[in-house]
Amino acid sequence: MKFVSISKTLGLVITLTVLAPALAKSDKHHDKHKDEVVKFVQGGAPAGGNGSRKHPYNLLQTAQADASWNVLVVLSSAVALTDGITLSNRSLIGEENPTCITLSATQPTLSTLGVTAIGNVTIENIYFLNSTTTAINYDQAENLTVKDVLISGFNAGGDQSSAITGTCPNSGTTLLEHVIIRNNFNPQNKNNIAGVFNTPTSGARRKLLACNCEFNGLTNL
Repeated sequence: MKFVSISKTLGLVITLTVLAPALAKSDKHHDKHKDEVVKFVQGGAPAGGNGSRKHPYNLLQTAQADASWNVLVVLSSAVALTDGITLSNRSLIGEENPTCITLSATQPTLSTLGVTAIGNVTIENIYFLNSTTTAINYDQAENLTVKDVLISGFNAGGDQSSAITGTCPNSGTTLLEHVIIRNNFNPQNKNNIAGVFNTPTSGARRKLLACNCEFNGLTNL
């Protein structure tokens, strides 16, 4: 397994291409999170859910308002979640892996609005489709892990955001593993667009690790 490590105190734009093998679908039982408080959300679920697997929340914002959980599981659904979420020292885990060869019609999908990461955040098995700006913003993150994530069609609002963006004053590590980023919408200034925009500020020291990632169809490549 090959890692590319980049550590800078100055701003930089990262565009890496490392082809990834297909992975099997993730464990739907999420046994590795059995010692944490897990709640569930599902696009198109009936309103009034309590966050259990049987009665999941139907909005990310409803789940965000529940302070009891550490891990939020996005259940499979043909209906995308469009309201976005801020994760503060929490994890967002999809039920299926979108970086497999075949993209499921019920792939857990976030569309329009994405994720804002604060503190230590993990995002796995999520399909980001047609985000208005960036799919993942980590301006306030410390350690960010993004694994088995597909981002397709960002910048739908026509701005200059990259797919994963962090203008970050906090030292820490950004780990990307089996991440595919492709096909951004044409922005006003395409020279500022990249797969990942990693810009430490205020003397922060950040490390970017990318393993088995594929970036293609970006306007400034």
